[in-house]
Amino acid sequence: MRACADPSSATKPKSLTKQTAAALVARLATLQQEANAIEANRDAAILRLSEKVQPRLDAIATEIADGTDLLGYWARANRKEFGESQSLGLPAGTLQFRWTARSVELLDGWDWSKVLAKLKGRWKRFVREKPEVDKREILKATDPNLPARERLPDAQLRKLGLKIARQEEFSLELRPETVPQAA
Repeated sequence: MRACADPSSATKPKSLTKQTAAALVARLATLQQEANAIEANRDAAILRLSEKVQPRLDAIATEIADGTDLLGYWARANRKEFGESQSLGLPAGTLQFRWTARSVELLDGWDWSKVLAKLKGRWKRFVREKPEVDKREILKATDPNLPARERLPDAQLRKLGLKIARQEEFSLELRPETVPQAA
């Protein structure tokens, strides 16, 4: 389904009647039916190919992971081969050690709620408080079905730099199953 622009801003057709509109919708539904069939054939072909090659891809990935682990064990046991460097160049690749980015991790037996409880008070500068506009609450407070005395007035919204927006969009929903199957 595609939303279309406001017809007042688009180029208007010169001779579209209800009958020609119905014919155009039928043509578009036929095209959608054809596109659906082509996509289904493509997806089936991709699935067949994926099923055929996936076992080999899995075997390759496993061998690469196992080989990488083995090289990591060797590299850690033979750091002297690296000299002062963090890397060791070999003809087909480079073995390298890199420091990861610093991160904050939990000690054994701790969870984030325990840490948060300990941080409150003297350590509250380490507790994040992120103010954010609650758009859902604003929409609830401006619901036209609320009694006027409970509703957030438009004038107040404007003072806050806000407005409630709603647009009408045109769309076309095709039903390709309703047209004869293309040959």
